[in-house]
Amino acid sequence: MNSQQKSECPSFPAFPQSLNPIKKLKQRFKELWAQLDTLESTKKIVTGSLGQREVIDTGMFTSWKVKVKNLLVIACGENSQHFKAFIEGEKPSSMESEYSIKKRLGAIFEAAKEDFEGGYLVSLKQLVQAEFFESELEQAEELLNNKRWDIQIFFN
Repeated sequence: MNSQQKSECPSFPAFPQSLNPIKKLKQRFKELWAQLDTLESTKKIVTGSLGQREVIDTGMFTSWKVKVKNLLVIACGENSQHFKAFIEGEKPSSMESEYSIKKRLGAIFEAAKEDFEGGYLVSLKQLVQAEFFESELEQAEELLNNKRWDIQIFFN
């Protein structure tokens, strides 16, 4: 082995934590959960000709729904049960208040948040792909560790 060849497996830079997609999604779930609490604090009881009803800040609620739908598409997918339930849950029944809809959507959002944080949103296909990639990477690292420098091209 000449002096220019490396004697150890090359080290790869760590994935920047600020760019870690899982960490970013977890943070976004937390932010939107906090916004749901803020939305709850806007609840007021209004008396009208049909009696009393609970109202919330409509603009804030609309903004929250759009943000949650975007997050659900990214984290769960458009075909996920979470996203479908959220879309269906947005539809008001007759005489239903926005506050009632907010409670229903909050429950759906909570289910998605718990499933995401628990790691239950991974499909079988994704698990198989991850396992395949991991085994290929382990094989390449083992060859490097056993001084098989001819495969080093993959790491440069």
